Amino acid sequence: MTLDIARYLRLTQDWRRQGHPLWERPLKQQDWLLNDYLNLSALINALMVETQGINPNFASLKVKAQPDKVLAIYAQALVAFLDISVAQQWTHLMVLEQADFTALGRFPKGQLGHHYMGMLTMLNNAYYQKRQADFAHAWRSFLKLGLNELSLSEKELDSVLLQILQSA
Repeated sequence: MTLDIARYLRLTQDWRRQGHPLWERPLKQQDWLLNDYLNLSALINALMVETQGINPNFASLKVKAQPDKVLAIYAQALVAFLDISVAQQWTHLMVLEQADFTALGRFPKGQLGHHYMGMLTMLNNAYYQKRQADFAHAWRSFLKLGLNELSLSEKELDSVLLQILQSA
């Protein structure tokens, strides 16, 4: 099974139109994209802690790995990526062919800390410098992280993604 990114993008557009019911305080429309990137960064950081991608220096960062929680956080972060692509009209960067997914598996596994820091750097470049190439690279790096490094099941991921996107 290959993830149906095109389908998720269509659902994300509907999900985005519903607004963000969790917002407790209103945001100016000019700050929505910033908020979207901050949400994605927060989810990537939560994933980094949950997957033990760092050696914690503080007790508050110590967690016991919970595979279901990793899958849930990863799925939310994937939706956040899609949400940003819709907001910036960069959806053309998101859809991959089966050969692209296969190619992701050819790269060697690395230290997770470097992987996370690289994604965050590319996302900062995408936000501040409007660099589509960095966003596309962060996206592919994120997919590699989930499907190859963390070995998440595409079937389980698809199920969680559909729950998120169809809950609106």
